[in-house]
Amino acid sequence: MPFIVSLSEFFNYIFYSLLAGHVALSFVPDEKKPKIIIPKPMLLLSILGIIVSSFGPVLQVIFYFSDGSDYFNQKSWSILTDFQVGKAWIFIGWVATFLWMTVYVEGSKYLQAFWLLLMILAVGYASHVASLSL
Repeated sequence: MPFIVSLSEFFNYIFYSLLAGHVALSFVPDEKKPKIIIPKPMLLLSILGIIVSSFGPVLQVIFYFSDGSDYFNQKSWSILTDFQVGKAWIFIGWVATFLWMTVYVEGSKYLQAFWLLLMILAVGYASHVASLSL
């Protein structure tokens, strides 16, 4: 299980890096920035990849508390709604949806930066030492 969580966090940071680079370069004037073309489908898939890959730590907590009983769905729901890592994943999912819509319609670079900043703060909130204690 630690390998899966490490792999999901690796991809999570790759997706964040791609999106952060795209948003940062959108603030640079065209005559001063390098000619880098990132296809829109790659950006949209990166946003969806963040939702999927940020579920790794949540899955780790779910498996930590699962004991093979019939209450797996109730425990999963409880982890999503009561634990900081679950709340952060739900928040990331919502904000990523708004970022996806903003990128899809080629919305404001300021709005894209705002959504991305909120997602980065949510990852920091979920991985804070105080929220990792079980």
